[in-house]
Amino acid sequence: MEIRFATERDKKAIKDMIIYCFSRTDRYAQFFVDNIFKPENCIGYYDGERLGAALHIYPFEIFFYGKTVPMGGVGSVATLPEYRHCRCASSLLIEALKIMKDRGDVFSSLIPFSFAFYRKYGWELGFHRKEYNLLMEDLRGFGTGKGSFRPVDFDDIPKLAKVYESFARSYNGAICRNNENWELVLKKHERDGLYRYGYEEGGELKGYIFYRLEDKKFYISELIYSEAKVKAELLRFVYYHSAQADEIIWQAPADDNTFLMLDNPRREQRFIPNMMIRLVDAQKALEVYPFPQDYSGSFTISIDDPWAQWNNTSFELDIEEGHVRVKDIGKKPGDVHGSIQCLSQMLFGYIGIKEAVETGRLEVRDLKLYESLQHIFKPATTFVNDTY
Repeated sequence: MEIRFATERDKKAIKDMIIYCFSRTDRYAQFFVDNIFKPENCIGYYDGERLGAALHIYPFEIFFYGKTVPMGGVGSVATLPEYRHCRCASSLLIEALKIMKDRGDVFSSLIPFSFAFYRKYGWELGFHRKEYNLLMEDLRGFGTGKGSFRPVDFDDIPKLAKVYESFARSYNGAICRNNENWELVLKKHERDGLYRYGYEEGGELKGYIFYRLEDKKFYISELIYSEAKVKAELLRFVYYHSAQADEIIWQAPADDNTFLMLDNPRREQRFIPNMMIRLVDAQKALEVYPFPQDYSGSFTISIDDPWAQWNNTSFELDIEEGHVRVKDIGKKPGDVHGSIQCLSQMLFGYIGIKEAVETGRLEVRDLKLYESLQHIFKPATTFVNDTY
């Protein structure tokens, strides 16, 4: 058996695999091979000419402290039953890391079927959302009724993209959607029966909402706004559906503060662990990390990463007024030592130094350095609303 890139001839095999492994409909699988599958983004585990397992690597740019960096989104990892327990998926993941490294990706993320499985190969929890379960009456009185709403479609992509980027740039991990990404998002809406409305003031799009209505429930898929008052108008729009729905289900960003705006804030809010993150290239991540301007100093970081030998080393960091020089010094004891999972969370901003040390996954050998690191590596809010 061998691992190699897929070809156009594998379309039917990929479609059949999507249907079988993910219990998807023929319509869904056909959409996948027509709109998502690209041979250059799919590697397969082949038994002769037979495709036994497959993994897709989607090339994205993500926001990272306001900048954009390359990220490989891993998805649709599937293995036929006769090839399970043959380490097909494991082998594909390890090969995918090499491919992403060669492509220049800094991070990788994925939606796990099992956190424990992907954790074994270096991915770790990097996102969570705040899920609201509200009553429609909770939104009575929101907004002013100024402005106007209208359906939005493919012709509105440039306007949607402008609003989305201003919102998403403040979150680590949000996809920087190009035109192709946007077209796919809207095609998925058509496939899944979602509605799309934009909010305008003075002829300018200021926010939008994607949603579906089902069983007297209003499911918010994406709610994006340019400023707080626009958010209130969008929530007012949701209330316009009070004759059609009684409840609202919304997985908002982790830092969303809507509950503070409710007359009765004693509504269900749940912490929903979401996607996993991984450093593909630790040195690049350190080089693009926004070190504070008011810190100058040097220290070493030692990383354990048995699946990616280019990360399984120690790095010396010389930092001066926000600028950093990162040098690979080989596998030597570091002032800071941790697993690739912990370092991925920390550099991505999902956890800070304090959480990393308190959970026993990061060792800092000097108290003074520990105090400095708390200033250097600060938590950030992560958010992603794209699936792959």
